[in-house]
Amino acid sequence: PAQLLARWTDREEHLHAHVALQVVLFTGLVLIVIPSLVSELGRNVHLYFSSMLAQQLLAQIAIVIAILGLTAVQELAQRGAGTPFPYDPPKRLVRTGIYAYVRNPMQLSTSVLFILIALATMNAWLAAAAVITIAYAAGFATWSEGADLRERFGPGAARYSSLVRNWLPTWRPRIEEP
Repeated sequence: PAQLLARWTDREEHLHAHVALQVVLFTGLVLIVIPSLVSELGRNVHLYFSSMLAQQLLAQIAIVIAILGLTAVQELAQRGAGTPFPYDPPKRLVRTGIYAYVRNPMQLSTSVLFILIALATMNAWLAAAAVITIAYAAGFATWSEGADLRERFGPGAARYSSLVRNWLPTWRPRIEEP
């Protein structure tokens, strides 16, 4: 899979297939690898809430948040002809779909999922991972991506950034013709 991902990215082919591989990779990292590493460090990871209702509610919230993140990835592939990864960025500025409501839906989704995992397990290490994710997304990623968008898309990116908030979704879409 890694070689296919690299080849498809380098040749700019099979966009939807390599987006799917990226989603599987990232999902495995967030939901399996990081919690497993924490567990292996001797910090047992188990569900804190004994109530089945609480577990189901938390799972449903996580599913909705994950769907929003996946919708953002899909929008980048379909409308932007690119992926969330910096080595294969969108070729067009995406301002539609969920991006009309919030500028960084994938980072928001990932951060909320980490918070939910930390809450579900009441694990300090996973809570630290959530804080690190938020700090990275709010700090470096916001600064780096903002500069990249302005460089690649010029005034359109600046206008979009002025209309759509970074982390706090708006109630109504901010759609503007390119």
